[in-house]
Amino acid sequence: MFRVTKIPGFKTVVAITTFLVTTAPALAGQYVLEKGQGLDVCEAYKRNFESFDNLMPMACERKYDPTIKGFSSPPWQRLDLQKHFELYKKADIYRQRISGRLSKADADEYISHAAERARGLKAELYLARLDLDGDGKLTNVLAIREMTCGPYHTGERTRLYVLNETLTDIDYARQNSWGGWDYNATVELYRGKPYIEAYNPDDGWGNLFTKSGRFYVFRELSLNEMAQQEADLNGKRWRLKSVCEFQYTPSSEKNK
Repeated sequence: MFRVTKIPGFKTVVAITTFLVTTAPALAGQYVLEKGQGLDVCEAYKRNFESFDNLMPMACERKYDPTIKGFSSPPWQRLDLQKHFELYKKADIYRQRISGRLSKADADEYISHAAERARGLKAELYLARLDLDGDGKLTNVLAIREMTCGPYHTGERTRLYVLNETLTDIDYARQNSWGGWDYNATVELYRGKPYIEAYNPDDGWGNLFTKSGRFYVFRELSLNEMAQQEADLNGKRWRLKSVCEFQYTPSSEKNK
């Protein structure tokens, strides 16, 4: 049997307490590793996915089998929402603007309802100082956890933001270099190294839980690695590098 235990942070640990079922359920979604075969971190994620039936993708909340060694949660520190409400508003405005859903002219009207949205979504703020790019320097990472996850589904969604040193604003240049992968994303440590996880549905967010999608595991490049990266057609260089990629197929599609 399985016992689900909620812990502070952004993941669910499923502890296997007694008997293990040796065969997969008849109805079970499947993750196929398509990039990163042979890499320790990717093979660990593969084993972790295989520990669950995956009837729905881990689109918002993640699950980790504690018998698979190496995974751990970052040292999140909860922030007082009222005290740091300006950070919440700046992050909210940033997300709406880069997604194209909010013009500058509409910003004042939108932000006037920020407190109402925060209450309705039960928003929580968390801070961790992590060596994201392996340069030995700690970076302020803000996680905003809200009770909303795709259409018609209640669950925890997390947004990630890189902050400046004074914790007063977003580090916009660095945030922009993530290429939009901060939304509905989480951070997990594997053998002490931080990785950014994100799930993207193949057929739009309206089908977040009903159709196929891709689960990505990224690491952040150092400035030197980023400078050596080939620019895309728009002359941009992205700071997140895909390490592992899994294709998720739900049971309804797999059994066709």
